[in-house]
Amino acid sequence: SSGGCSGTGTVTVNVNPSPATPTITQSGGLLIANPPATNYQWFLNGVAISGANSQTYTVTTNGDYTVEETNSSNCSTTSSTDSVVNTGIATNSLNNFFNAYPNPNEGQFELNFTTSNVDNFTIEIHNALGQLVYQEALMNFTGKYAKEINIKNYGKGIYMLSITNTHSQGVKKLIVF
Repeated sequence: SSGGCSGTGTVTVNVNPSPATPTITQSGGLLIANPPATNYQWFLNGVAISGANSQTYTVTTNGDYTVEETNSSNCSTTSSTDSVVNTGIATNSLNNFFNAYPNPNEGQFELNFTTSNVDNFTIEIHNALGQLVYQEALMNFTGKYAKEINIKNYGKGIYMLSITNTHSQGVKKLIVF
């Protein structure tokens, strides 16, 4: 109080609302947090996954996943647990849609696909910890995509390459030696 101990003065109390409790949906090997927000933290078996701060997370291991959303007032809520018991990626229409070669590789490879339909595509590469190491958005894209991608700076290991459009997703494992 501005009145000290005299009992006079005013007290201002600010109550900040918590964000909506996020939910997790799974699409193949991808976990998606909803509603869309800007501040996420993914957890595996109750432990924060370093660098896993986006709306999506590519699953690399079995376990119990949760996501925490923090709003601009620094208030947070955590989703219920989503248990992943099989990290095998379900076959869907985009797995055969794109090529990444050579695979295995030394951190540099060619990615290509061709589409005759106009669509939005997101290309992401995550390391074995689920950290995003490469991302590219193609808006209103049609035609042939061919690009040499270099992830040598991220070291040897297993990476998950995903391509998502408005209808489906494809995921392939990349091995960097």
